[in-house]
Amino acid sequence: MVYSAPTPDASRLARFERDGYVCENPLYPPGDIDALNAQIARFIRDVVPSLPDTQVYYEDKADKTSLKQIQRMFDHDAYFRDLMENGPARRIAEEVLQDEVAPVNMQYFNKPAGIGQPTPPHQDGYYFHLNPCEAVTGWLALEEVDEENGCIHYVRGSH
Repeated sequence: MVYSAPTPDASRLARFERDGYVCENPLYPPGDIDALNAQIARFIRDVVPSLPDTQVYYEDKADKTSLKQIQRMFDHDAYFRDLMENGPARRIAEEVLQDEVAPVNMQYFNKPAGIGQPTPPHQDGYYFHLNPCEAVTGWLALEEVDEENGCIHYVRGSH
């Protein structure tokens, strides 16, 4: 896939330094999101059945339609490896961290309506065990999200 590079934006770094996050809306044009969703459907259909249970999580292990999370997608698929290594999220991370970055993980989270629990407030850096803790987490909505259906929220803490 050919990725359009995000245009460098002087205000992006300023927003990141001020808020601790940046929002790129849209990160991909609608047609690219459609293609990405088709690749995810292919991955779930063709790759997920062969993954170890340490990398695939279900709300109900007996119900394969209750897929909740997939870990390390890039380890099992060239499309997602390329997306992680060459996609716009990496370029934005390098811009806001002002350095080269080493992509570490790509996960898929599925939160269908009516099942599961909200994710409690947390700081991703705690789980990364990096020293120094210099990391960027990217979140890409694959469908329309808003306050009512559970979009992500960022909480600014004190430094």
